[in-house]
Amino acid sequence: MNKTIRILHLEDLPTDAELVSRELKKGKIRFEGLVVDNKNDFIKALEEFSPDIILSDHNLPTLNSIDALRIVRDKGLKIPIILVTAAMSEEFAVNVMKGGAVDYILKDRLQRLPAAVISTMEKFRLENERQEFLDDVIKNEALLKETESLAHIGSWQSDLLNGITKWSEETYRILGYQSGEIIPSFENLVKSVHPEDKDYVKKISADILIGLKSRKFNFRIIGKDGAIKHIRSELLIERNEEGFPIKITGFNQDVTETSLAVEELKSSREQLRALAAYLQNVREEERTAIAREIHDELGQVLTSLKMNLTLMDKTISSNETISNKKELSDEISSMKMIIDNSVKRIKKIITELRSEVLDNLGLIPAIEWQIEEFNKKSGIDVGFNNLCGEVALNKDISIAVYRILQEALTNVARHSKASKVNVKIEKKGDHFKIEIEDNGVGLKSEPSKESKSFGVLGMRERAIILGGDFTIENVDPSGAKVVVNIPLEKAQLV
Repeated sequence: MNKTIRILHLEDLPTDAELVSRELKKGKIRFEGLVVDNKNDFIKALEEFSPDIILSDHNLPTLNSIDALRIVRDKGLKIPIILVTAAMSEEFAVNVMKGGAVDYILKDRLQRLPAAVISTMEKFRLENERQEFLDDVIKNEALLKETESLAHIGSWQSDLLNGITKWSEETYRILGYQSGEIIPSFENLVKSVHPEDKDYVKKISADILIGLKSRKFNFRIIGKDGAIKHIRSELLIERNEEGFPIKITGFNQDVTETSLAVEELKSSREQLRALAAYLQNVREEERTAIAREIHDELGQVLTSLKMNLTLMDKTISSNETISNKKELSDEISSMKMIIDNSVKRIKKIITELRSEVLDNLGLIPAIEWQIEEFNKKSGIDVGFNNLCGEVALNKDISIAVYRILQEALTNVARHSKASKVNVKIEKKGDHFKIEIEDNGVGLKSEPSKESKSFGVLGMRERAIILGGDFTIENVDPSGAKVVVNIPLEKAQLV
């Protein structure tokens, strides 16, 4: 042995202690020895010397080997003890071994002592390692149980060769049972599956046996108490060298709370989108009503006022008694110019509130008009590529597409520093698609962050309300692109 071991020798005869020491040295054992011959010194040595092994004579004046074994045991110490004595009956040897001694050596056969010490130390080393391993296993099993409980994850394993299936405690709990209350089997797992999901689970289980290595899927179960639970599951298959399945391991996570929260959130979003759609319709109706009111009332008033001024101008011009005709005529002309400018402004406001072109001529002419107006105001060249021909959409969708285009072009004018914009509409698969792409500086931040701006959020919500989708992204070499897809069942082509 390379390690120096501490040997506590309980012996009252110095000559015998010397013989033992000599035999150990002869056996090339490196050791540090301490000899004691009474109970008090023995107890003190246990505490201060901390021996690795104890060699004990049987009979001493103040204690014997049985007492020594009891003291070591009572202190909870795991120290191997070898009995080294002059004579011993077979019956006594048996009792001492039962009492905790690992071996016994007769003093006239000390040549066996080195081998006994080496064997005992190695045996205790292996035993300690085994115990540490078992302690770690127990600790890890306890930790695994706690982890499974906290994460609501149950595991199970089915040995396809011997038909034995094992469930973890959390698997029992997820199914609503106490550990061991029912027989762990794949059949009992399937029995708990919700009737609507049972064929789906059976099919996946069959598929993984045929050739898959693993599979993740979701399903529902009905627990012992009748409660419906949502489960996220993963199956792993182990195969032999011939490729035949020999073992299935499954992990089932109770995600009921998460699934219900997701469903509630989804329901809330649907309600918010329904509200947003309603508010958009209300806003468009209000815009239409305001535009009509401005057109019918204020527009007519201004037109009538201009006619009256024109009539007044003619009357003044024909009246010879009025001396300051020129001054009055110039004032009237100025007033008519103010009215003309007001009418133009009112028409612009009416168009911004509600496009008459969209209402009267449809989406394509409205897009063309919007592009022309945008070019006049911004000086940015806009190309329009219509790959659909004439397209007829219902009123709500026409308005939404028009507003998305309007908002996208507004963003280009405000932020992009672009010199060119391309607008394209086409039929893409089973969707109506509109793209607005510019050659400007592109998005300054990630698209996910850009999508949180109110303008982009508004465009996205309009698309989603229609059952479509919305994306905004940078394009090479520079610029940004907005893409909106609307299902064709919502947008019917002519």
